[in-house]
Amino acid sequence: MQVRLLIMTIVLTGSVFTTGFAADVLVTPSADSPDVANALQQVQQAQQTGNHARAIELLAPLHQAHPNQPDVPRLMAHSYLAQQQYDNARAAAVDAIAHGRLTVDLLAILMQVDRQRGDQTAQLNDVALLTVLDVDNATWRQLYGQLLNSSGQPAAAEAVFRRLTETSPADTRLWTQRANALLTLEQYSDAATAYETAWRLGDHSPMIATVLAGLYQRLNDTQAALNWLDRAMTAQSPPDPKLRLQQAQWLYTIGEPDAAATSAALVLTAGDKPLIARAHRLLGRLAMDQKRIDEALDHWHKALDAGSTDRAMLLAMGKLHDSRNEFDLAHRCLSRYIDTGPADREALLLHARAAMHTDHSNNPARIAEALQIYVERFGLDDDARTLLHTALTLSRQSPASPHTTN
Repeated sequence: MQVRLLIMTIVLTGSVFTTGFAADVLVTPSADSPDVANALQQVQQAQQTGNHARAIELLAPLHQAHPNQPDVPRLMAHSYLAQQQYDNARAAAVDAIAHGRLTVDLLAILMQVDRQRGDQTAQLNDVALLTVLDVDNATWRQLYGQLLNSSGQPAAAEAVFRRLTETSPADTRLWTQRANALLTLEQYSDAATAYETAWRLGDHSPMIATVLAGLYQRLNDTQAALNWLDRAMTAQSPPDPKLRLQQAQWLYTIGEPDAAATSAALVLTAGDKPLIARAHRLLGRLAMDQKRIDEALDHWHKALDAGSTDRAMLLAMGKLHDSRNEFDLAHRCLSRYIDTGPADREALLLHARAAMHTDHSNNPARIAEALQIYVERFGLDDDARTLLHTALTLSRQSPASPHTTN
């Protein structure tokens, strides 16, 4: 944003480049003509007061009378840009350059117009020339690096920013932009070093700390990732629930279940439904690890209520409910599991078993459906025959069953 504002200042105000053009720069074949001198003075006054429409009106006959004079279209380019007449501004700038006036202000105008047109290749060419014409201006090189990185040339961008950090080692923005290029190149260790340099130099933004947390997780240093995640949350008020949940998951990974549970519980009061569902899933795993089955199931059912569709959780719930003879809940969980993806032989058997032990007298179709799903996958094997025999036995034992025999 700062670079864009600087460019807009350069190309939209007359104070930087246009002031004094009539007296110091513009030389026409009839420079001694009082009419020309008067017209140029009026152009200068119009531009300085922001009346660019009047400036264009005065410049048009001058351009027609002196078509090979580059400074008239140069002045016109500035006024057209101020009027947001981008095509005219570009044409006037190209005209001036074609007649020998390759200057920083004209290239800046071309770059601004090409940005409006969304022509990134043209922008790259404009800024590349600016880095040559205005070699001492680091702003152009910084912008060139940004354009290279955004146009899919991260290696070239990193080379630009590496040279900039060598000449301006205390500039946090340059270290961050170099780190961005290294991140795009998947050079994670070097990217982490560059981001940490920006942090050490004073850029304590949550974004940098968050990115560093992700980088160290990629580098398999979960403790360092947690340290940076803590810095990211410290820099926020209140902390982002997504970061809080990430903290809980990483704490669980390194074997700190109590701290993980504390962080996950905080998400329940601050997150949206998807985050709340994920927090309940984690809290359920933590409870299962400590053999607190009722608590685990409670968290997992709350995760389902919050919209979770996690299949591993559904399968675990189905098995737990089956082991507790809670067949209706087991069937409900296993049905959702089977409906949302592939299921193995064990899951289908449990599903059929649960179907037989719940509502079999009122809903025999449920048993038939569960058996059909199994047989279509594995055939009428011994397990399927056993299930069928069990279903028939249950049907005969039920006084309300239409299949009861005397």
